[in-house]
Amino acid sequence: MKQYQQILEKITSSIISNNYVALSDSLDQAYNTCPRSGKYKSAICFGYQHLAKHLSNPAEAIKAFDRSRQMFPGDKELLEDEIDFLGQFIESHKQELCDEDYKLIDAMVKLIHARIPNSFKKRIKQSWSIFLGEIESYKQNSAGGGKSKLYRIAEPMLFNLFSDFTDEEREELRSEIVDQTIHEMMMADYLKKKEADKNKANSSKPS
Repeated sequence: MKQYQQILEKITSSIISNNYVALSDSLDQAYNTCPRSGKYKSAICFGYQHLAKHLSNPAEAIKAFDRSRQMFPGDKELLEDEIDFLGQFIESHKQELCDEDYKLIDAMVKLIHARIPNSFKKRIKQSWSIFLGEIESYKQNSAGGGKSKLYRIAEPMLFNLFSDFTDEEREELRSEIVDQTIHEMMMADYLKKKEADKNKANSSKPS
């Protein structure tokens, strides 16, 4: 357990020194190796929250927020932090986002909302309605072009959110936007793998 304690000490020293490169490396190490006990989960959660708020790359910030949430998947404040960040991101980058970006964000926020306890949903009902309304208005003026870097990096976040639910819960919350987005992602991964296998087979044939 000594090596895990050393990782936590690196996280602490990186935060104190404002060394966010070192903090990111230490957090990734903790995320991939440390036990999922309360002690380590708390440190990873706090570290990624701190890192996310100091990153200039929005896609990396989303990943940091999501890794923080994964430590305590049902925590309402961590879920709300993700929603708040996505809302701020949309407001700041609405001229750069395309339809595929909005489709992904739409699916993510619906899954995040489904994870929030019903008692808390009542408290954010008005702000939630405004947020969804803003997404719809921005989608009408979305930029053209291919998928952004945000989309490619944030794809795993959608799968992580979906995996937090039981099979029964998934059946209850399925919606057209969530189903369609996840299906498209899985199909894209399948086609990519199929193409890679085909290229591998062709390269191994004797000339």
